[in-house]
Amino acid sequence: LMASPDIESPWLCAAGESFCGSFSIRVEEGNAADILHETKDVWDKLFEEGNGADVYIVTKDESCIQAHSRILSIASPVLGNILQQSKVKNGFIYIKIPGVPHEAVYAFVRFLYSSWYVERML
Repeated sequence: LMASPDIESPWLCAAGESFCGSFSIRVEEGNAADILHETKDVWDKLFEEGNGADVYIVTKDESCIQAHSRILSIASPVLGNILQQSKVKNGFIYIKIPGVPHEAVYAFVRFLYSSWYVERML
């Protein structure tokens, strides 16, 4: 039997409920392009920082690009199948892409995250 934690919090409610409370969300009017830009920035940041990444993509020069398996699987069913068939080593999935330069793989994976690319990277 697991003991239940003794937690007092205004966020916790009656037994069986994991969350109750309210949020006050303020939505400002703005340009749709600003929202798209901010969303792109969030996905770019997730990709560039690699927090919580569980995939290492090994490129032609043996350098690695960190990624998140769920994002890759959602963005590309082909990559999703590759990830499902890959073995996990020390908590990470390693995918080798021999013969493809690091910059090209980086640009492709970044596009999968944010649907955005920089022409000079192609």
